[in-house]
Amino acid sequence: MGEWQNTKTKSENKPGDKPVNKPVNKPDHSTSEKSPDLSPDELAAQQTLESFRPKTKADLTDMALAHKAGILAQAFQGRLPTSLELKNITEELGIELATALFLRTLQDSKIHGPFARQVRAFDFRGWDAVTARAAKIEVAVVASNLFQSGRKWGEHVDDWRTWARDLGFTTDVIETDPRCSVAANARMIFEYLARSPNRRRIIVTYGQGTSEFRYMLHRRVQRDDNDPLPEEVRKICGWINVCGAFAGSSSSRFFQESRVRRLIARLRFKVAGRNPIALAETSSQFPLWRRPLPLIPGIEIASIVGMAYRHRVSASLAPTFNELAKSGPNDGAVSVVEASAHPWSIVAVPGLSNWAENGILEPAFKRTLAVIGQRIMEEYHDSEDQLSSIQSLRLTDLEHKRK
Repeated sequence: MGEWQNTKTKSENKPGDKPVNKPVNKPDHSTSEKSPDLSPDELAAQQTLESFRPKTKADLTDMALAHKAGILAQAFQGRLPTSLELKNITEELGIELATALFLRTLQDSKIHGPFARQVRAFDFRGWDAVTARAAKIEVAVVASNLFQSGRKWGEHVDDWRTWARDLGFTTDVIETDPRCSVAANARMIFEYLARSPNRRRIIVTYGQGTSEFRYMLHRRVQRDDNDPLPEEVRKICGWINVCGAFAGSSSSRFFQESRVRRLIARLRFKVAGRNPIALAETSSQFPLWRRPLPLIPGIEIASIVGMAYRHRVSASLAPTFNELAKSGPNDGAVSVVEASAHPWSIVAVPGLSNWAENGILEPAFKRTLAVIGQRIMEEYHDSEDQLSSIQSLRLTDLEHKRK
C-alpha cells in the first residue's frame, strides 16, 4: 500500500547486502509529544484522531476500513464530504480511509443513497418483458476519451454498445475527432443530434466526452426558463457520465502547472494525433466548468465514478493517481468530486480507474443503464397512457355531440 520502502542509508549498507524494507519514517502523531497547552477537549480529539490512523496492514483491510468509515460517516449526517473535507481526511488518515469514507457516505446520503442502492440491488429477472419498449430508446455513445486514460480514441464504444444492446436498447456512436478541440467536438455532437432530433436518447459519455457534451449544453441550452428548448436536445431523456471530466480534470491541470510537464504533454498529444488545446479545455481551472449546468427538463443524469486502488492502478496512471491522491479519491485522471455531476445520481465503483476496465465497469454500467432506462420508460408509458386517455375522451365527446 505504499507504506514500505528501503530506508537504509548509504553508510548502513554493506557490499552484498540485500535491501531491507522498513516502515517509512512518518511524523510522530502521538499525543504524548503534543503541546501541554492543549485543552482536555483538544487532547481527546487528538487521541480519537490517532485511533483512526492506519498503522499496520491489518488496518488497511476492507473490513477494517469499512468499520472506521462507518464511524466517521456519522459525523456527516447523510451528506457527502466536500472536496476540502476529503482533502483534510486524506492528509490526516490516508487515501484508503478517505475512499472508504466516500463510499459509506454515498450509501448513507439522503440525496444519492436511494439511487446508488437501487443500482446495486437491481434484479434483471423480468427485464425481457420490457425489451420491446427499451428498443424505442437509443443509447448513443460519444467516441471521445481523455488522453490520460491510456486508451485509444473510441476504443470503448463497441463494448459499451454491446452492453446496451444486451438490454434491448438500440445503439449508435457519436463520432468525434481527436484532432479537434473540445469546442469543435461539442459542435459535432450537436450536429449529430440535429440529424434525427425526434429520437428519444440516452447519451453516454466518457472522460473528455463528458466535457464536450457539457460544453454543448452550455452553448445550446439557455438557462432562462422562458427561452424555448432547442429541438435538437428536446428528446434527450438521460445522460450517463462514465469517469468523466464533468468539472474538468485535475490531471489536466497538473500537466498545465509546470512548463516542463506542459511541453512533454503537448508533445505526447501531438504524437498520439490529438489536439493539445484539449489539455487546457479539460483542466479543472477552465472557467466554463465553474458555471451552473443548463438543464434539459426531465433529463435523468447519473455519474459512474471510478475510485482506483493505489496497488492496482496502471503504470501509466500511477503518477497522476498519486498526485491527485493528495487531495482525495480519484480514478487516476479525475477526482471523485470532478467526476460527479452534482447534485444528480452517483454510482461509485471501487477499483475502477480512468482506463474504465471492462470487467469492473460492466456490471455497474448495465445496472445504471437499466435503472435510468426503466425510469424513462415508465415516464413515457405514463405519458402515452395519458395521451391515449385524452384522445379517447375527445372521441367520446365528439360522438355525443353528433348524437
